[in-house]
Amino acid sequence: MVLYAAPTMSFATTAAPAIGAVLTNGMFLAGVPAVQAARTLGSLGALNPLPFAMVLGNCVGWTSYGLLVHDQYLVAGNLPGIFVGLWMYATALKVRT
Repeated sequence: MVLYAAPTMSFATTAAPAIGAVLTNGMFLAGVPAVQAARTLGSLGALNPLPFAMVLGNCVGWTSYGLLVHDQYLVAGNLPGIFVGLWMYATALKVRT
């Protein structure tokens, strides 16, 4: 009788979360071209900076949770979003008119 079986690596426990982390980072980077354009113009124009603050808050929350539950994929998917969100929000504040 086996009382403890070592966890096995499978697509559901390794590859899928890693792919999710990569896609999540791509999603957070989607606003960068718009922020760079606003920075170049020196004005937000029609660009709404509210989503940048939401990205920052969302990533802080999920990264904190990932650290608490020791989930490396959750942290890897959201930690870069903190820095990207902070940069996008700070840039939006700088160029607001």
